[in-house]
Amino acid sequence: GKAAIVTGGARGIGLATCQRLAAQGMRVLAFDLADAPFEEVAEFAVPFRGDVTSDADWAGAVAAAGEGLHLVFNNPRERRLPVADRHRHDPAGRSPL
Repeated sequence: GKAAIVTGGARGIGLATCQRLAAQGMRVLAFDLADAPFEEVAEFAVPFRGDVTSDADWAGAVAAAGEGLHLVFNNPRERRLPVADRHRHDPAGRSPL
């Protein structure tokens, strides 16, 4: 079968996406931060606590998703960076100021 990883999967759009994909028969891994409320999503997806900015957490999520990883829905919560660091995370190199 097919598997999916949904970042920000414990709430909002991510939660709705997990529900929809599970209803379509996919095995779903809900990837979200440690403080996320996983109770509701655990009914139809595998909760995975991690940080999308961590390579190690991504490796763990991909391993947990198992064979048949077909889809990654990237929907992380906004992460506030210090002003000095924001420009290096902008692919276009624009300054946020």
